[in-house]
Amino acid sequence: MFPDLSPFDLFVLYGLTFGFMNKVPLIHNRITLLDKLLQCSYCIGFHMGWFYYWMKISYEPYNNWDWWHALCWGMMSAAWCYFADTTIQKIEELGEQ
Repeated sequence: MFPDLSPFDLFVLYGLTFGFMNKVPLIHNRITLLDKLLQCSYCIGFHMGWFYYWMKISYEPYNNWDWWHALCWGMMSAAWCYFADTTIQKIEELGEQ
């Protein structure tokens, strides 16, 4: 049995993505590749997706790791985080005008 991706999970994933991109200063300005990755909501969203999937199934009674589901969670998270981040940036730009 694999956990479903709920609306709550989507907000958690975006929160983690936003946090790593903007609010965790100790990982910034250390490695050039990491800095480029931390500027991309799609990239960070993907890694938050498979990592969150792994964390979520770790607490399930039948915690069978499945690469396919982890990849799907990563891709869904990447798409959601990119959409949410882009939408919020556009709303902020409209508010500044």
